[in-house]
Amino acid sequence: AEDSAWSMLKKGRSYFKSGDYKRAQACFESAARRDARCSDAHYYLGRIQETRKDRKAAKKEYLAVKEDAPTYSLAQDRLGYVHLATGDKKEAAKHFEASAKARSTPSAWMTLAGVQIDLKEYKKAEESLNKAAELTKGDFHLAELQARLYIETDREEKALDVYRSICERFPNDSTPRFMAGVCLLQLGRKAEAADTWVAVLEKDPYHRSSLQRLVELWKDESSRRAQVEEYNKRLEALRKNPPKVVARKK
Repeated sequence: AEDSAWSMLKKGRSYFKSGDYKRAQACFESAARRDARCSDAHYYLGRIQETRKDRKAAKKEYLAVKEDAPTYSLAQDRLGYVHLATGDKKEAAKHFEASAKARSTPSAWMTLAGVQIDLKEYKKAEESLNKAAELTKGDFHLAELQARLYIETDREEKALDVYRSICERFPNDSTPRFMAGVCLLQLGRKAEAADTWVAVLEKDPYHRSSLQRLVELWKDESSRRAQVEEYNKRLEALRKNPPKVVARKK
């Protein structure tokens, strides 16, 4: 019976990879029914339920994956995303942490840290980012999360250093340059912040956040009236014709 259960699991994986979810589901249900130790089957059943947008059923399947199963960390990761989709970040963080502890990778710890920052659990977020840093060097997304944490915890000088280092590596990326301007403004360096946002607009004339910040910064300065009017025209153009969002490739 045991061999039969693992054989059904293997067959189910084959169907799952080919997109034949109906046959895959039958195999996985058979595997789980024949041997309780074959709890990996529940992970794949959860994935199938997610494709059907049935989050409740997906949660039930993921929770059935035992801690000693090879797919346990994957099931916990998916549980995190399922809870995020329903707005329950506290529960999502719990599962992301379980996933990271079961399979310690930089991305797992960074995912957890991002949710912890959203929850304002800054000490925990810093611990998670430190664990990610131990596993990787020079990761762009890790640096972004560290800078975000520094801003949230009133360490703008450190955040500024991080954003400037990112700008050196990615000179055409508007986001870290814009955020460097935010740090400068929070540090009271208004003129430098403005110069930074103007530099963003030189590469990306319709960068919405930079336009908004400069309009707010210069709205009462008569010497900047022409620039403010121009920036407001660009903002109006963006309102009428919002740019299409293109999903980043993973």
